[in-house]
Amino acid sequence: MFLRSVIFFFLFQFTFSGFLIAGTPFAYSFPANSNIIHAKLNEETNASLNYEHKDDPVKYYVSRVGRGEVPAGSPFSFKWNYTMSQTLYLADEIGVSSGTLKGIEYRMHNNLTIRGTHLTIWVGNTKRENLVQNWEDIFAMQRVYEKNVDFPAGEKNIFIPFDVPFEYQGDNLVIHMRVATQTLSGDSYFYTTEITTASRIKLSQRDNIPFDVDESDEIGRLLYNLPNINFYFYPENLQAIRELEETKIHSTALSESALITPVRTAERPIEPERERTPRPTVTETRAASHEDARKAVIFSRDTRSRFSLGLDLSLNLYDGDYLNAMILPGADLSFGFLQNRSISFDWNFGVGRVESVDIFHANFAQTALGIKYRPFNFNTYGSPFIQGGGGILYHTQGTRFVESELSFDRNLMYFVNFSLGYEWLLNRWGGLTVALGNRQLLSDNIDGLVHGKYNDRIWSLNLGFKIYLNTGAN
Repeated sequence: MFLRSVIFFFLFQFTFSGFLIAGTPFAYSFPANSNIIHAKLNEETNASLNYEHKDDPVKYYVSRVGRGEVPAGSPFSFKWNYTMSQTLYLADEIGVSSGTLKGIEYRMHNNLTIRGTHLTIWVGNTKRENLVQNWEDIFAMQRVYEKNVDFPAGEKNIFIPFDVPFEYQGDNLVIHMRVATQTLSGDSYFYTTEITTASRIKLSQRDNIPFDVDESDEIGRLLYNLPNINFYFYPENLQAIRELEETKIHSTALSESALITPVRTAERPIEPERERTPRPTVTETRAASHEDARKAVIFSRDTRSRFSLGLDLSLNLYDGDYLNAMILPGADLSFGFLQNRSISFDWNFGVGRVESVDIFHANFAQTALGIKYRPFNFNTYGSPFIQGGGGILYHTQGTRFVESELSFDRNLMYFVNFSLGYEWLLNRWGGLTVALGNRQLLSDNIDGLVHGKYNDRIWSLNLGFKIYLNTGAN
């Protein structure tokens, strides 16, 4: 009797459960309120969006923006310790007129696991269509995520579940990120889609100090690589203007790290959505933190360190009283000071040779002090520059017909010099430079002939490598 009761009970439960499942309405592809679905979602990684709702899994609708396969360091990479970026996604790309945004997802590649990364994300509705003029005001946005997390090695779909859901209103959407890490990786990138104009992803990176509360005047670089992204919306109150996907999630959620990385960031308490307390105006916020912001602007923007050591190889062309000048090689060693400023100084020593075929030749050694101006010194990819200065040149020979006397007074010449060039930063330790320069001698006698209205001069094309010393010092 007992055995028949047990069998009858299980048959009844199975039939009743099957009736409930069969009677559940479908939305797109998944039935609602099914624990079976939750198990399937977590089959691959046990880290799906619904992991926080084990007993009552919640459906999400996905808006995918960008399907390009271009690897790029946007919205950030681990080649620098600190990153600040903003990305702008257009309303017609998102395809939602209103809804509650729960999280975002990127596809990322890392050659090693990056542990203890401090990640902070702000999200905001905006009418802007580009980020060309300036950064979107962070205090007009909502902070939705802040944790110390680990980024796994390999190629993964990285899901970032918001701490506080964001109410999307159908406008363009801007995502502001700040990343702080002590572990660097040279092979770290996101998959992106190239856009026609560099106007919707802005990036700034540095090594020496975190980005502070108000960095709105930080010089950033505009990129063409818009990160591919998946937006995850709650189904409640969702108003979509195109069909969204509801699909299985095979993503790797960021795991919270036990390693604490102290960083200064825009500390703003995360408020529940139901509390609509007025936010301070931009004027009030900047007035309250004026002194800290001023110090950050003056002292904290050092892409380069103070000192540098450089080696240049050059091609020199004599421009004087004789024709048929030859292009000959030379080399310069330079020491840089205050390289972390837009206006810096260089002291260099060099050797070279100038010659006019069959008439004149001279070997020379020179030293010069120059002042350099980089208009985009805080740009982490490089900057053009202009340099001017003066120095002393000593040449050892004159004409081939009559060798000049090796007299210190006779062979010593003064010059002024100027150059135009560009420096590419390879990483935080060094960069490549190319420059076109001119040494205008204050004497007309390097070739042994005083003739005409203008003094002799030497043109040079320099290709150099610069190493930045004591990286990270202010």
